[in-house]
Amino acid sequence: ILGLTASILNGKCDPEELEEKIQKLEKILKSNAETATDLVVLDRYTSQPCEIVVDCGPFTDRSGLYERLLMELEEALNFINDCNISVHSKERDSTLISKQILSDCRAVLVVLGPWCADKVAGMMVRELQKHIKHEQEELHRKFLLFTDTFLRKIHALCEEHFSPASLDLKFVTPKVIKLLEILRKYKPYERQQFESVEWYNNRNQDNYVSWSDSEDDEEDEEIEEKEKPETNFPSPFTNILCGIIFVERRYTAVVLNRLIKEAGKQDPE
Repeated sequence: ILGLTASILNGKCDPEELEEKIQKLEKILKSNAETATDLVVLDRYTSQPCEIVVDCGPFTDRSGLYERLLMELEEALNFINDCNISVHSKERDSTLISKQILSDCRAVLVVLGPWCADKVAGMMVRELQKHIKHEQEELHRKFLLFTDTFLRKIHALCEEHFSPASLDLKFVTPKVIKLLEILRKYKPYERQQFESVEWYNNRNQDNYVSWSDSEDDEEDEEIEEKEKPETNFPSPFTNILCGIIFVERRYTAVVLNRLIKEAGKQDPE
């Protein structure tokens, strides 16, 4: 028996084609396809999550930086799209990397705000340096250099309004503020709050999750062995929150991780 939680068919399928496609699959796999027909009965066995929708409201930036950055990014993207370059089917598109980078930077600005856009511009400049160093084609290099210069301009504009060294919450979107508020509610417990072994043993296991920043795990392992206290209390990192933040782009995840770490340094809660 092969049990699938995902759709049995890969891709979209019109209802009238469904039966034929399942029969074809049964023939190929020499098997029978079975499914639940009574969805009301099935409902009793599925989990019923409590869903909460949080309205974050629009982002209003009184300094005008957000609008300025958005305008600059859109103008740069329009410029690249307007460039009339003949591309043969076998050749690489000279503008591809530039379009991707500027589009990612714009997405980070819209979703997370100017502080994160500045951070992502810095990451992208480092990424671009590698491409520029190894690029042989003159036209490709020109577009990469154009994008590099443009990202430095974004950084310069941000520096006029805030210090990149510390997180300024005036320059992040309401969505980020709400996320930080949710995380603040689930701050890790302090060790001194654990009063007895009995308390530890009676806690509800389902509510607890241990997490750690895996980068330093290996180095600390040996030290931890020696320092382990006799009573096995939870670590200060024991937490009652286990969550996944879904984002649409890789850079959004990278820069959001950096933002949360920075927020943690500034606010112990």
